[in-house]
Amino acid sequence: MNIYVTGEVDVVSTDSTGCKVYAPLVGSQGTYGVLIMEKSTPSFFSHSEIPFIKQLISVTAGALEKVQLYVRSQKNLTDLKLINETSRHLNEKLNLHDGIHYVSNRIMTSFDAQEVGVIFFEDAYYAPLKGNTAFFDTPGARYYIEYAYKRITQENEALFINNIVGELNDELVTFQSLIAVPMVQDQQLKGMVMVLHKQPYFFSFDTFKLVQEIVHHSTLAFVNAMLRDELEKLVVTDHLSKLYSRKHLDQCIEESMRKDSGGSFILLDIDNFKRINDTYGHQVGDDIIIQISNLIRGNIRLNDVAARWGGEELAVYLPCTTLSIAKRIANRLVKRVEEETIPKTTISSGISFWSQEQQDSTEKLFKRADLALYEAKKRGKNQAVIQEYK
Repeated sequence: MNIYVTGEVDVVSTDSTGCKVYAPLVGSQGTYGVLIMEKSTPSFFSHSEIPFIKQLISVTAGALEKVQLYVRSQKNLTDLKLINETSRHLNEKLNLHDGIHYVSNRIMTSFDAQEVGVIFFEDAYYAPLKGNTAFFDTPGARYYIEYAYKRITQENEALFINNIVGELNDELVTFQSLIAVPMVQDQQLKGMVMVLHKQPYFFSFDTFKLVQEIVHHSTLAFVNAMLRDELEKLVVTDHLSKLYSRKHLDQCIEESMRKDSGGSFILLDIDNFKRINDTYGHQVGDDIIIQISNLIRGNIRLNDVAARWGGEELAVYLPCTTLSIAKRIANRLVKRVEEETIPKTTISSGISFWSQEQQDSTEKLFKRADLALYEAKKRGKNQAVIQEYK
């Protein structure tokens, strides 16, 4: 180690039978190691041998340096190719989820990572999105996310931790190696990319730096994808209720009628809505619409479509759902609205159904639900009624 640091040749006696020469392998760009030569005879190296040793050292150091430079250049080319391919792929106007899935797969494949997650922040809240690996859909991911978020916001730099024991509650630690790289756009923290492995000291510093480059080149594409998704959502979303628009609902039902075997439609109307506006004012009327819209979203499945039909009328489409299930959902909504709205409000619902066995259309489906809604109103409101085929 001393020879490596000083760069000086040294000859030492090992015992009564021999000696060793230690020579640093110094190239033009650095020191690459130490050459050790041992002589088994008691005599030291002769003056004639020293020039040969120096020449041997020079040739060896030069050869090692060329190999090192070649390996480094090949790695740099591979790294640049990975960054360029990732950037090009993300800039092909992928949606956000497809982009996240692509980056996660590239990082896992390139660095043998076990889990990769792209997390976005908004007012200190975080949201892992579709496209991440499975771990980020589990409660256990929360501890890693909150720990990394706190460190990144405090230290304002990426995290490279190869033994996380002691940093988190040991009982909760599953992954020992962690890389967390912030996504910063316009000097604002938008989110971060997390890379995990169960084995301690698994990731190299070169891996850490390359992940940083990938994230830095990906951030703008992710932010643009988020803006595109938000814009597309605004186009098909009602500004007050935050439910889908009537046009989007129509398109979803038409698509479902082409590919599904059947589905149910629920048309809802807020009872005595004019009296609510007259009594409490239009601001309260708008708030009632928002409350009921939130209750609808909280009581349907992810693939169901809730929309503002118009005015105080709302609608829900349930693909591949029978009438009996639709009736249970409609009754649940009627009950929840009556129990949870302030001021207390009720709704009436009409339910219709279509199947491939019948010659049907969206217009007929809507007409049957409208007739059922009229019947619910006629029977005293605050209830759901089914309209069979006619």
